[in-house]
Amino acid sequence: MKARRSVLIVDDEQNFLSSMRRLLRKETFRVFTAESGDAGLAILEKEEISVIIVDYMMPGVDGINLLHRVRRDWPWITTIMLTAHCELELALRAINELGIYKFFLKPVSNEELIGSIRHALSCLNGDSENYPQPCDPMKSKEACLRALEQDFPGITKFEQDGPLRFFSPR
Repeated sequence: MKARRSVLIVDDEQNFLSSMRRLLRKETFRVFTAESGDAGLAILEKEEISVIIVDYMMPGVDGINLLHRVRRDWPWITTIMLTAHCELELALRAINELGIYKFFLKPVSNEELIGSIRHALSCLNGDSENYPQPCDPMKSKEACLRALEQDFPGITKFEQDGPLRFFSPR
């Protein structure tokens, strides 16, 4: 049985969060929302999140800083950025520095956003053959290792009994 995946949406616009909760309530994944970067970090500390959707412009911890933290502390999480303020430099920075999966301008198409979330989750579930876009193989492998570790604690740990010895053929 596959683990139920979770999506976290971080945006300081309460109306946007409410509409996202309504839009995604019938999906098979769990949805968490946060009104600030700090609230999003608190959720990340407690919950196992698969995909995070972050608004760029927020008071306090903005989207870029939040995604830097996600990349550092939870590198397996698939990241999506939203913004109402399109700047080419911002998009390039998010893609090049943060390796985000998708970058959307607000208002975003509901179908496009849901499709991207489903695709990202399908990659983590190893079910990407039904989708035309390629999945990030490193994130899929990391997700596989996390699932193995969850089912079989300690399986991904390596303990060395003694010094490594390399043998060369004679």
